[in-house]
Amino acid sequence: MVLFRKHCITKKLYDKAKRRILNKTRRYKNGNLKLVNREPTKFLTLDELYGGGEGGEGGRDGKCQANEIIKYAKKLGKNRTSLHVGYRKRLIELKQLRQECVRHLGKTMIHKLQRKIAGLKRGHKELIDIDTNHYVYKELGKQYENYKIGHFCKQYDVLNVDKLSQYFDYFDIKGFAYNPSSTVFSFCVDFIGNRNYHFFVKDVYSNRIKHVPLHRKNESFISIHQTMSRNDITKQMSENYMWIDDETILYVAHNKYYNSSTCYTYHIPSDNRKLVYESKDHRELNIHMTHGEFYGVLVSSSYHSDEVFVMDLLEQEGGQKTVECIEKPVLKDKAFVTYPYVDHIYATWYILRDDAGEYTFMKTMDFRSFEILFKKKTRGFYVQDVYYMNELFVFFVRVKSESRLFLFDMCKGVFRRVDKGGKCEIQNSCHFEVMNVIPEQNKIYFHSSSFTKPNTLFMLEIDKERNHVVERVGDGGGSGRGDRYVEKVVYLKQKSIQVTLLYKKGLKLRNCKCVLYGYGAYGDHYDSIFNASNLLTLCDMGFLVVISQVSGDRTLGFDQRKRGMLLQKKNTFHDFIYIIEEYLYKDKITSRDKLAIWGRSAGGLLIGAVLNMRPDICKVAILGVPFVSPFLVMKSSKNPLAFESHSEWGNPLKQPNADYILSYSPIQNVVSGGNYPHMFIYSNLNDTLVPYTEPYFYYHTLKKEVGVFRENEKDLCLHIEDKFGHSQGSALKDKHYQFAMIFAFIQKHIRN
Repeated sequence: MVLFRKHCITKKLYDKAKRRILNKTRRYKNGNLKLVNREPTKFLTLDELYGGGEGGEGGRDGKCQANEIIKYAKKLGKNRTSLHVGYRKRLIELKQLRQECVRHLGKTMIHKLQRKIAGLKRGHKELIDIDTNHYVYKELGKQYENYKIGHFCKQYDVLNVDKLSQYFDYFDIKGFAYNPSSTVFSFCVDFIGNRNYHFFVKDVYSNRIKHVPLHRKNESFISIHQTMSRNDITKQMSENYMWIDDETILYVAHNKYYNSSTCYTYHIPSDNRKLVYESKDHRELNIHMTHGEFYGVLVSSSYHSDEVFVMDLLEQEGGQKTVECIEKPVLKDKAFVTYPYVDHIYATWYILRDDAGEYTFMKTMDFRSFEILFKKKTRGFYVQDVYYMNELFVFFVRVKSESRLFLFDMCKGVFRRVDKGGKCEIQNSCHFEVMNVIPEQNKIYFHSSSFTKPNTLFMLEIDKERNHVVERVGDGGGSGRGDRYVEKVVYLKQKSIQVTLLYKKGLKLRNCKCVLYGYGAYGDHYDSIFNASNLLTLCDMGFLVVISQVSGDRTLGFDQRKRGMLLQKKNTFHDFIYIIEEYLYKDKITSRDKLAIWGRSAGGLLIGAVLNMRPDICKVAILGVPFVSPFLVMKSSKNPLAFESHSEWGNPLKQPNADYILSYSPIQNVVSGGNYPHMFIYSNLNDTLVPYTEPYFYYHTLKKEVGVFRENEKDLCLHIEDKFGHSQGSALKDKHYQFAMIFAFIQKHIRN
């Protein structure tokens, strides 16, 4: 395998270019083809190179259309029987349960809701790269976001994902990037949803796509059954990579259990792979290049702490680079200390440290002596992103649920907020999402949104004298439906809980239909992104949607997170129950017969634990890819979310953690005589975060032990899709179908 050393120039185009060569010396006469391939835009127009749209010339011959993605279609696109021979009986059962679930809900109702959700689809563009002559962006197509390039008022397809994905049930693209000289671009593809990515490069002007075989023979595509049972599978490729020169990438791979990581360099022409760093503990690795590109930074993370290593990038003869990881960490691991930002700028290291919610921004030359630039400790203060531009550091910050923009002036030593004046339409509910950073133009583009307000695009520009301006430059293609809804934030229990209420204007908050969503783990935060999880569809159906931030989350600061982890985990469940009983019911906003509760992943554990504590607390419960067996899962290092999760939940191999985890683990605490609500459980066969076996055995435990399900007095549905992973489907239609089923189940049991 080699990189594309030549652009794909057809004979017809070559003949055109040859006629346009003005220099007729012997050197040019004998090297015409080589010259055209080296500098194609010297002799050919962009219309000709990109193919001129439909019927154009560029990239139209057989060689120029070689697409190595297609060869995986028959083998992996459907992810079928050859990978599951030993589990045929169970797969038949799962299919029957899916069909039973669909029959129960009614195909007509599901498809009706699916069409309704699809009708609310909004177009948007996401800027990826910009130059003086072009800009690269993603635009939502029929099912996927397609990559395009704009040149001189014309747009061309760079990567039509709608077309590439047509052979596959699942097609997730990550890590789109150009190599340093922009001769090719690269991307990673997960074909079945198991977070096992494959690396591809594509010719800039043609449809040629080649697979770069980072996998070895024992590091191949596998099913979830093989992930947990086979001993000869050693590596799964992640999407975390970066180019270090035109022919070499630095990337991270997971072990077969997805719970520890290894970092390699890979020289593409020589197929040479070199080990850079291997984690010995159950930790996640992340890599990034520093500002000056002299060093790489490798961060080894648990769920609450970071350890930072420096990788020295050494240039060899011919421009190729090698990477050497400095053996000892420059910033050592310490509980509840993370490093959201580490960068090297003009021989100086700049570091942002988060020590249990106290932020310290500092600089050093040698990681031995540090100069503190500023400290910040405010309740609910959380740094999302940091960027450097023209001697200013730009901080995108969240304070509770409102995003804000701060600048730190290195010359003046001042840290100040600069985004006042209408960047957030909803007070205390606003999300800033950085779309792109354009260092050459000293600009940062970012979106501002809320749950009910579509994206608005802003540009921050900083000139050479450190002056700045924040301007609104457009919207993100929002449909303008935001004015139809109410969005407000309420604080409960001495301001230790936050809830966000979403509902359609005109709805009276008096015994209304209600859906309460919760998570409560890992210091996570439900970002206020417009119409997240299609929640506005529920609002259109007459529901009040309540999004909770409880102990275990971090919206209200580090103390909120710490109250919901380890030996304080039950505070998460008590907070959720408090919202229901002391707010929604006490204030008569809703009632038991009109309430549905919903949680996903760790949020599924929350819902399962709450139901065991209060089986009759609501009418409907939705559990998505639920982590319902923490006690058993975390005992084995061979499970994903196992030993690495000890920092969040505790170690079940030791006391007092073992007894405490066992006391709330949903599958071990099912109440046989409990009057449980109607329950809908959904998961996916290729989930490598929460394997489908957890919800599968949870379903059978409920069916066997709980009287209302055993006697069919209440509905218990299990829908385990056979072709996706933890994040559901990748195509719009599949995402819409999943939400349509959830909403159909809610609507079936909760009516006016």
